[in-house]
Amino acid sequence: MQRANLSGELWGNKTSQKNSFEMCQHLLKGAVIIEQSLYSPKLVEYPNFEELFDISSKHLEGLANEVLQRVPSDYILNKDNYLSSADGIKVILRKINSVLFDKHGFKGNVLEFYDPRNSMVSQVLRSKKGI
Repeated sequence: MQRANLSGELWGNKTSQKNSFEMCQHLLKGAVIIEQSLYSPKLVEYPNFEELFDISSKHLEGLANEVLQRVPSDYILNKDNYLSSADGIKVILRKINSVLFDKHGFKGNVLEFYDPRNSMVSQVLRSKKGI
């Protein structure tokens, strides 16, 4: 069975794998830095940066693996073409929605829409509420 990781090992050649890994890592690290520096000292007790990054990274990898398990194998085997078609993109988006919203119960925080925690990666992953 295929497994995802933030290194993007399923997608493309070695160069694009490295770029995909670096891009995902940089985006997540940036989100965690913003979360810790702007919001968390006032709202939540947090572990150190590396611990928070590792927790968030593992949680996101787990969700990505669940999505991949639901994607038909022909989409994974034909990875060069499926993202270029509208139908392929729709299939992937439906699987992502199914995992996040149906299985795990992620939802918008309608009661406290303006709460800054709705934009914190680790808090959204923990509470399953965000914007």
